[in-house]
Amino acid sequence: MNISHSFGLLSSRVRINAGFSPNLVLLKLLQSVNPMIAKTIESMRLNLFSWRRFASSCLVCLLVSFAFSVLGHSGGVNSHGCHTPGGQSSGNACHCHPPGKRSPDLPCKDGQPVEDEDDDQSGSDAEKPADKDAVIELFKGLVVAKEETCSPYDRDDCGYSAYLDVIKAAELGGIHAVYEDLCYSTYRDVHIEHLVAIKEAHDSGLCKADPQTKIDFANDLDNIVMASPSVNIGKSAKDASEWLPDHQQCWFAAQVIHVKTKYGLTIDEAERDALKEVLDNCSYNDIELVVKTECEIPEEASP
Repeated sequence: MNISHSFGLLSSRVRINAGFSPNLVLLKLLQSVNPMIAKTIESMRLNLFSWRRFASSCLVCLLVSFAFSVLGHSGGVNSHGCHTPGGQSSGNACHCHPPGKRSPDLPCKDGQPVEDEDDDQSGSDAEKPADKDAVIELFKGLVVAKEETCSPYDRDDCGYSAYLDVIKAAELGGIHAVYEDLCYSTYRDVHIEHLVAIKEAHDSGLCKADPQTKIDFANDLDNIVMASPSVNIGKSAKDASEWLPDHQQCWFAAQVIHVKTKYGLTIDEAERDALKEVLDNCSYNDIELVVKTECEIPEEASP
């Protein structure tokens, strides 16, 4: 007995409530995906058994596709977003998922993505400030303006890699939640967090940016940390006037200033005052991120 026939027999034993039509539900789904196919099938007036056979076949195809997807992407990624599915001994080709790239996969060489020479670099050429004086100079250069939504906000315009937490952990040497100054043992315990929230950036000038710049912003590691779900949700799209971390506030303020300078984003008056208050109480060394050396990268992150 084949698989689709088994699903057909199983479905025939399921009692369907009065008024519920699986034919109609499946037809509506098909119409939303491909109206031409739906129209063709409707014209054929398939009977209920045929519909069950068709639906069972679709279900089997989806399950098989999902299985191949999971197997094909087993194993972690390195700091460049690259890995070899199944491990180095599997014989599979290495590929990469670098943040900020529209293509989901890129070939790799020596554990690094091989990209086109014409690929643009994310953001501007602004460098991270080296000391407090440099931060203050960048801060003075920020434009103060009211937040304004110059175009409709769509989070999908700023898609980012699901591997950013893995890449950031590799950069820090472990799963370090900077805001809380805590180590976590698994990526399930943390969220990918944007220092300058995407919605806040949108209302501070990112709404005027081209599509690739929006993607670059969302994937820029200068603007990425890991945070527990409660902290990430609590911060949400708040700026520095509404929310500050419990730890490393000077570094946080310096990074916000750096990122906003990098992408030409504005600050409002309340945010300006909050950032200035933080900087006024910072020493020259406080703007550097202090990483907890005891944090570790779990084995699941190994390529």
